[in-house]
Amino acid sequence: MNFYYGILGLLAIGVLAMTPPPPGMPLPAAYDHQVPAYATVQNPVATMDFVRGRVVWTASRYIGWKEATGKNDGQNIDYILSAVGLQGRQVPYCAAFVHFVGLQSGFPGLYPRSARASDMVYGNYWSAATGYLARPADTFGVMSYIAKERRWRIGHTGIVERDLGNAILTIEGNTGPSSQQGTAADREGQGIYRKRRLKSQMIFFKDWVSAYRGG
Repeated sequence: MNFYYGILGLLAIGVLAMTPPPPGMPLPAAYDHQVPAYATVQNPVATMDFVRGRVVWTASRYIGWKEATGKNDGQNIDYILSAVGLQGRQVPYCAAFVHFVGLQSGFPGLYPRSARASDMVYGNYWSAATGYLARPADTFGVMSYIAKERRWRIGHTGIVERDLGNAILTIEGNTGPSSQQGTAADREGQGIYRKRRLKSQMIFFKDWVSAYRGG
Protein backbone atom coordinates (compact mmCIF):
# COMPACT_ATOMS: atom_id res chain seq x y z
CA MET A 1 0.00 0.00 0.00
CA ASN A 2 2.83 2.41 0.88
CA PHE A 3 4.46 1.59 -2.45
CA TYR A 4 1.20 2.42 -4.24
CA TYR A 5 0.88 5.81 -2.55
CA GLY A 6 4.55 6.44 -3.16
CA ILE A 7 3.98 6.07 -6.88
CA LEU A 8 1.01 8.43 -6.68
CA GLY A 9 3.14 10.99 -4.88
CA LEU A 10 5.91 10.85 -7.45
CA LEU A 11 3.43 11.24 -10.27
CA ALA A 12 1.78 14.20 -8.58
CA ILE A 13 5.16 15.91 -8.19
CA GLY A 14 5.93 15.26 -11.84
CA VAL A 15 2.62 16.70 -12.99
CA LEU A 16 2.94 19.81 -10.85
CA ALA A 17 6.47 20.38 -12.11
CA MET A 18 5.27 20.66 -15.70
CA THR A 19 4.84 24.34 -16.51
CA PRO A 20 1.93 25.20 -18.79
CA PRO A 21 2.75 26.71 -22.19
CA PRO A 22 1.85 30.39 -22.50
CA PRO A 23 -0.99 31.26 -24.88
CA GLY A 24 0.27 31.17 -28.45
CA MET A 25 2.95 28.57 -27.86
CA PRO A 26 2.25 24.90 -28.72
CA LEU A 27 3.72 22.10 -26.65
CA PRO A 28 7.14 20.81 -27.69
CA ALA A 29 7.02 18.20 -30.45
CA ALA A 30 8.66 15.70 -28.10
CA TYR A 31 5.55 15.74 -25.89
CA ASP A 32 2.96 16.08 -28.62
CA HIS A 33 0.65 13.05 -28.88
CA GLN A 34 2.91 10.80 -26.80
CA VAL A 35 1.37 8.36 -24.34
CA PRO A 36 2.92 8.27 -20.85
CA ALA A 37 3.97 4.80 -19.74
CA TYR A 38 1.62 4.88 -16.76
CA ALA A 39 -1.47 5.57 -18.89
CA THR A 40 -2.53 1.95 -19.23
CA VAL A 41 -5.31 -0.06 -17.64
CA GLN A 42 -2.70 -2.61 -16.50
CA ASN A 43 -1.20 0.02 -14.21
CA PRO A 44 -3.35 0.64 -11.09
CA VAL A 45 -2.22 4.26 -10.98
CA ALA A 46 -4.36 5.02 -14.03
CA THR A 47 -7.58 4.99 -12.02
CA MET A 48 -10.70 6.72 -13.26
CA ASP A 49 -10.17 9.59 -10.84
CA PHE A 50 -6.62 9.99 -12.08
CA VAL A 51 -7.79 10.04 -15.70
CA ARG A 52 -10.48 12.61 -14.92
CA GLY A 53 -8.09 14.83 -13.01
CA ARG A 54 -5.40 14.69 -15.65
CA VAL A 55 -7.83 15.47 -18.49
CA VAL A 56 -9.24 18.53 -16.72
CA TRP A 57 -5.78 19.74 -15.73
CA THR A 58 -4.53 19.35 -19.30
CA ALA A 59 -7.56 21.16 -20.74
CA SER A 60 -6.99 24.07 -18.37
CA ARG A 61 -3.50 24.62 -19.80
CA TYR A 62 -5.00 25.81 -23.06
CA ILE A 63 -7.38 28.41 -21.65
CA GLY A 64 -6.47 31.67 -23.36
CA TRP A 65 -5.45 30.23 -26.72
CA LYS A 66 -7.00 32.36 -29.46
CA GLU A 67 -7.62 32.29 -33.18
CA ALA A 68 -5.42 34.53 -35.30
CA THR A 69 -8.13 36.47 -37.16
CA GLY A 70 -11.40 35.01 -35.90
CA LYS A 71 -11.78 32.52 -38.74
CA ASN A 72 -10.83 29.25 -37.03
CA ASP A 73 -7.24 29.99 -38.01
CA GLY A 74 -3.77 30.47 -36.65
CA GLN A 75 -0.94 28.31 -35.32
CA ASN A 76 -2.76 27.32 -32.14
CA ILE A 77 -5.96 26.29 -33.90
CA ASP A 78 -4.09 24.36 -36.59
CA TYR A 79 -2.32 22.54 -33.78
CA ILE A 80 -5.67 21.50 -32.31
CA LEU A 81 -7.18 20.57 -35.68
CA SER A 82 -4.13 18.44 -36.48
CA ALA A 83 -5.38 15.99 -33.84
CA VAL A 84 -8.23 15.05 -36.20
CA GLY A 85 -6.32 15.51 -39.46
CA LEU A 86 -7.86 18.87 -40.37
CA GLN A 87 -4.97 21.29 -39.91
CA GLY A 88 -5.22 24.30 -42.21
CA ARG A 89 -8.91 23.68 -42.94
CA GLN A 90 -10.24 26.56 -40.80
CA VAL A 91 -13.26 24.55 -39.60
CA PRO A 92 -15.05 24.60 -36.22
CA TYR A 93 -12.84 22.93 -33.63
CA CYS A 94 -14.86 22.46 -30.44
CA ALA A 95 -14.94 18.67 -30.90
CA ALA A 96 -11.36 18.55 -32.16
CA PHE A 97 -10.32 20.30 -28.95
CA VAL A 98 -11.91 17.52 -26.87
CA HIS A 99 -9.98 14.81 -28.74
CA PHE A 100 -6.82 16.94 -28.67
CA VAL A 101 -7.03 17.18 -24.87
CA GLY A 102 -7.40 13.41 -24.63
CA LEU A 103 -4.25 12.99 -26.70
CA GLN A 104 -2.24 15.50 -24.72
CA SER A 105 -3.42 13.91 -21.47
CA GLY A 106 -1.94 10.59 -22.60
CA PHE A 107 -5.24 8.85 -23.36
CA PRO A 108 -5.55 8.82 -27.18
CA GLY A 109 -8.55 6.48 -27.27
CA LEU A 110 -10.60 8.25 -24.62
CA TYR A 111 -12.63 10.53 -26.90
CA PRO A 112 -13.68 10.03 -30.54
CA ARG A 113 -11.26 11.30 -33.19
CA SER A 114 -13.82 13.60 -34.74
CA ALA A 115 -14.57 17.24 -35.49
CA ARG A 116 -18.33 16.75 -35.08
CA ALA A 117 -19.84 17.95 -31.82
CA SER A 118 -22.57 15.30 -31.91
CA ASP A 119 -19.94 12.53 -31.85
CA MET A 120 -18.85 13.66 -28.39
CA VAL A 121 -22.20 12.68 -26.85
CA TYR A 122 -22.99 9.77 -29.17
CA GLY A 123 -24.49 6.59 -27.75
CA ASN A 124 -25.40 6.26 -24.08
CA TYR A 125 -25.69 9.88 -23.08
CA TRP A 126 -27.57 11.62 -20.27
CA SER A 127 -29.86 14.63 -20.43
CA ALA A 128 -29.38 17.36 -17.84
CA ALA A 129 -33.15 17.16 -17.32
CA THR A 130 -32.73 13.73 -15.69
CA GLY A 131 -30.76 15.22 -12.81
CA TYR A 132 -27.50 13.63 -13.96
CA LEU A 133 -24.52 14.73 -11.88
CA ALA A 134 -21.78 15.52 -14.37
CA ARG A 135 -18.27 14.36 -13.54
CA PRO A 136 -14.91 15.86 -14.45
CA ALA A 137 -13.81 14.90 -17.99
CA ASP A 138 -17.36 14.11 -19.09
CA THR A 139 -18.22 15.70 -22.41
CA PHE A 140 -21.29 17.85 -22.91
CA GLY A 141 -23.32 18.73 -25.97
CA VAL A 142 -25.52 21.80 -26.44
CA MET A 143 -28.53 21.73 -28.73
CA SER A 144 -28.35 24.57 -31.26
CA TYR A 145 -30.54 25.72 -34.10
CA ILE A 146 -28.44 25.53 -37.27
CA ALA A 147 -30.00 28.10 -39.59
CA LYS A 148 -28.37 26.87 -42.79
CA GLU A 149 -29.65 23.35 -42.06
CA ARG A 150 -33.02 24.55 -40.72
CA ARG A 151 -32.94 22.14 -37.83
CA TRP A 152 -31.89 21.64 -34.22
CA ARG A 153 -28.94 19.42 -33.40
CA ILE A 154 -25.92 19.14 -31.10
CA GLY A 155 -23.98 22.15 -32.31
CA HIS A 156 -21.31 22.59 -29.66
CA THR A 157 -19.31 20.48 -27.22
CA GLY A 158 -16.59 20.68 -24.61
CA ILE A 159 -15.22 19.16 -21.41
CA VAL A 160 -16.85 19.30 -17.99
CA GLU A 161 -14.60 20.61 -15.24
CA ARG A 162 -17.13 20.17 -12.44
CA ASP A 163 -20.84 20.11 -11.64
CA LEU A 164 -22.23 23.16 -9.82
CA GLY A 165 -25.76 21.89 -9.23
CA ASN A 166 -27.94 23.78 -11.67
CA ALA A 167 -24.92 24.63 -13.80
CA ILE A 168 -21.60 23.19 -14.94
CA LEU A 169 -18.12 24.63 -15.17
CA THR A 170 -16.59 23.77 -18.53
CA ILE A 171 -13.46 24.14 -20.63
CA GLU A 172 -14.26 24.42 -24.32
CA GLY A 173 -12.89 25.48 -27.66
CA ASN A 174 -14.30 27.56 -30.52
CA THR A 175 -16.31 29.68 -28.11
CA GLY A 176 -16.36 33.04 -26.37
CA PRO A 177 -16.62 34.17 -22.73
CA SER A 178 -19.66 33.26 -20.63
CA SER A 179 -21.14 36.71 -21.24
CA GLN A 180 -21.68 35.72 -24.89
CA GLN A 181 -23.87 32.69 -24.17
CA GLY A 182 -26.93 32.61 -26.37
CA THR A 183 -25.18 34.50 -29.16
CA ALA A 184 -23.47 33.27 -32.32
CA ALA A 185 -20.11 33.63 -30.54
CA ASP A 186 -21.15 30.96 -28.04
CA ARG A 187 -20.52 28.17 -30.58
CA GLU A 188 -18.42 30.09 -33.09
CA GLY A 189 -16.14 32.06 -30.81
CA GLN A 190 -12.46 32.85 -31.05
CA GLY A 191 -10.66 30.67 -28.56
CA ILE A 192 -10.46 28.37 -25.54
CA TYR A 193 -12.43 29.47 -22.47
CA ARG A 194 -13.53 28.29 -19.06
CA LYS A 195 -17.29 28.83 -18.85
CA ARG A 196 -20.26 28.44 -16.56
CA ARG A 197 -23.27 26.95 -18.34
CA LEU A 198 -26.76 26.49 -16.98
CA LYS A 199 -28.05 22.95 -17.33
CA SER A 200 -31.32 24.40 -18.61
CA GLN A 201 -29.55 25.18 -21.92
CA MET A 202 -30.65 21.81 -23.39
CA ILE A 203 -27.39 20.17 -22.37
CA PHE A 204 -26.53 16.47 -22.74
CA PHE A 205 -23.65 14.60 -21.11
CA LYS A 206 -21.50 11.60 -21.95
CA ASP A 207 -19.24 9.74 -19.52
CA TRP A 208 -16.34 8.36 -21.58
CA VAL A 209 -13.99 7.72 -18.67
CA SER A 210 -16.01 4.97 -16.97
CA ALA A 211 -15.94 2.89 -20.15
CA TYR A 212 -12.31 3.65 -21.00
CA ARG A 213 -10.08 0.59 -21.34
CA GLY A 214 -6.86 2.22 -22.48
CA GLY A 215 -5.36 2.81 -25.89
